[in-house]
Amino acid sequence: MDAWYSVLSMGFGYLSALLILLVVVISVRKTASDQRIYRKVVREKRQVAYAGELVVLTGSGRKLQSGDVLGIPYEGTIGAASGCDVVLSVRRLHMRSAFFWVEQNQMHMVPVQRDTILVDDEPLKPGDEAVMTSGAVLSVNGVKMELHIFEDSPAVYGQMETPYVTKARRAQVHLGRGKGFGNSGSIRPERKGRGEQ
Repeated sequence: MDAWYSVLSMGFGYLSALLILLVVVISVRKTASDQRIYRKVVREKRQVAYAGELVVLTGSGRKLQSGDVLGIPYEGTIGAASGCDVVLSVRRLHMRSAFFWVEQNQMHMVPVQRDTILVDDEPLKPGDEAVMTSGAVLSVNGVKMELHIFEDSPAVYGQMETPYVTKARRAQVHLGRGKGFGNSGSIRPERKGRGEQ
């Protein structure tokens, strides 16, 4: 009787070890599969959701560090609010500091608040329109970021006959004051008000 009990207990021990090994093998295979899917999503994400990215050059503490990458959709807002499309954890930054849109491999940005915003070391005032291409350095309240526009973005956005930005956003640009400038700091005049060139 004791011999059968020993054999039975040993059999259950081996069966338990086999089940544990089977669970480990299945979990490893599932993790590897999930990793492959994750890498595929990350690789294709830039073609689906984002027109570009901002790479942080100088951070502002724990929440925004040098090397962090912030995705840029085709149109949205920049600010400290969690509802913004590009959230910057920067001191004394307005909840919604600026709005932007991307068209034809350029990012257009218009501040709506009096935050310290520089594009290639040129100050940007509320109502000014900055037109930036890849390589431009954007500074918001001391945090410097380098802009990268994805050249392999979907053609529907880059080849549109009309700008992607809505009429309402385009109208807000022309209500501003001052001048716009491009990637290298070259000044180009913008309309300052109705009928004024």
